[in-house]
Amino acid sequence: MNNDLKLLNAMADDQEKQSNPLYRPGFYWKGYCMRVFDAIKKYGLDEFRSNEAISKGYADSAPLDPAALWDGISWKLDIVKRFIRIPIVKRRIIVLYQDLINNYYNEMRLYRQYYFDREFGEWYREMGRKYLIPDTMVGRPNEFVSLGGSDVSIAYIRQLLRIHNTSQSCDFSKVRTVFEIGGGFGVNAHLMLSMFPNIRKYLYLDIVPVLYVATQYLKHFYPDAVVDYLATKDTDTIRFKDDDSLEILCICPWQIANVKTQGDLFWNSCSFQEMSPEIIANYAVSANRLMAQGSTACLAMYTPKISNKLVPIETILSSFSKSFFLKRLEPLKTDEKKSLEYYVGKKM
Repeated sequence: MNNDLKLLNAMADDQEKQSNPLYRPGFYWKGYCMRVFDAIKKYGLDEFRSNEAISKGYADSAPLDPAALWDGISWKLDIVKRFIRIPIVKRRIIVLYQDLINNYYNEMRLYRQYYFDREFGEWYREMGRKYLIPDTMVGRPNEFVSLGGSDVSIAYIRQLLRIHNTSQSCDFSKVRTVFEIGGGFGVNAHLMLSMFPNIRKYLYLDIVPVLYVATQYLKHFYPDAVVDYLATKDTDTIRFKDDDSLEILCICPWQIANVKTQGDLFWNSCSFQEMSPEIIANYAVSANRLMAQGSTACLAMYTPKISNKLVPIETILSSFSKSFFLKRLEPLKTDEKKSLEYYVGKKM
């Protein structure tokens, strides 16, 4: 994957200029963003999916080295980090526990391999026969299993489950334009564009620096289709070309008012629960403006037992039910570790 610090810095600099809190990372994400920004500059993106400092919180790395999460957070933690790297401390304490962590993790992977093969093996093979499933291992994830003779990222399996579950009320084969908010490093976009060649226009919005990671990740697969922030930062009107070419517009939150287009499908997987109610309400207004009459909204949200730090599902439904007639779906197939509620509905 290519690194583009000019793009990253432009995004970060313009985010700092935003006085409206609706266009800046909220309390949940503020600390994450500082860590991710510094880690990207330090390590690059080649192996970001096995680097907790870059991907913890929105991608799929296993947190095997807790100290990696301390990068750039505070000078106090930097002192602790230097202390645990003193040779005798590292040799007598840290290495011993790191070995235990690795041993337990490797043992867990054996059980997880059995679980995923038993619960999802045949289903995944059937999905592979029905759709074109893309390469899921770019960025070197360390959270994967082997299905159908190939290594498959668990993040992709779980996102494929979300698409599968919502497909009972949304005919993706008839969708041409997608508007997604908060899609992490681009898994859903990558899957949908591979599985449904009828999708030709994709509007992708996220906070900085997560949007940067997703932009570069999608450029790896679609180098000529991705329109990045540098191409749109100085324009007052952001719209798709009036043709059948593949376009992926990657925009920052403050650019949403400049978008002049309408979509067939609005998509969000869980990220609304990590925003403030005010930010959610603002995005609901934008979704109402940008989605065509009769378009579909698909929302997946964590059940309350996942974390008491997340915004309640009712808050999100209250904002979006003003424009969309949303109904709860019973999932066709689930991964119990990531228990979700699904809501799909048409724009009124």
